[in-house]
Amino acid sequence: MNARTMAAMAMLGAAAMLSAGCREAEAEIPAAVAVAPTPLVEATPAPTATPLALEISGDLRPAIAAEISFKVGGQLAAVRVSRGDAVKAGQVIATLSDAEARAQLGIAEAAVAAAEAQAEIAADQATRVAALAEGNAVPGSQAVAAKHAAAAAVAVAQQARAARELARVNADNHVLRAAFDGRVVRVKDATGETMGPGMAVARLEALDRLVLHATISESELDAIKVGDTVVVKTSAGREVDGRVRTIVRSLDGVSRRAPVEIDVPNTNGGLAAGAYVRATLRRPVAAK
Repeated sequence: MNARTMAAMAMLGAAAMLSAGCREAEAEIPAAVAVAPTPLVEATPAPTATPLALEISGDLRPAIAAEISFKVGGQLAAVRVSRGDAVKAGQVIATLSDAEARAQLGIAEAAVAAAEAQAEIAADQATRVAALAEGNAVPGSQAVAAKHAAAAAVAVAQQARAARELARVNADNHVLRAAFDGRVVRVKDATGETMGPGMAVARLEALDRLVLHATISESELDAIKVGDTVVVKTSAGREVDGRVRTIVRSLDGVSRRAPVEIDVPNTNGGLAAGAYVRATLRRPVAAK
């Protein structure tokens, strides 16, 4: 075998070995593994917060209350009510000595009578002079003067009536009356004291309807609204439904809380003004 033949055989052997190696490498490559698609999972909403009740606390105050006093000064003559009495609007609470006021009213009434009589005389005189002037019995200027005198007399009578009304009002100011239906919670016990204008004689409170005055934090402002119903509970365990009437969206500079007012009916008188109570909002408030 010559050298050329040996070289050819070597090349064929190398080619055969290379081909076998490629087949073995292909056999060693693993087949692709099929991956199943991941199923879509529907998103579940996060659980909502458990509803909480908004708690409010504060004190009950009368819906209407007033320190009542005389508009004029004088000596306290009589007190017609006692502490705890229920009174109606217009009922007499107390009176001042009014002798001087009544005398002034009498003078004013007499002045009215005189002025009205003078006005009638002047009107009659003007009528007579006008008739004479038409017959040329007197100058026309005299008729004009009589007419003006009658008009002046009418004005004087009107002034006298106004003065009489002022005297009547002054006399009425010596009588102190209740401005509204309510209950007397404080009143002068003795008479004879000299009262000045504006000095309190009694305190009157309307106790059939109370108002719960409370405050809430800034975070609670959006949890309550006007018209909401709340359950008011006293320290004695009594429960009454109230209704939110006012929410002031203005925080106090010190406490950083906003005022709230709640109407509380008290027709049976079971609640006491000034009592400290707690109230719970009926409508659930979501926790934050």
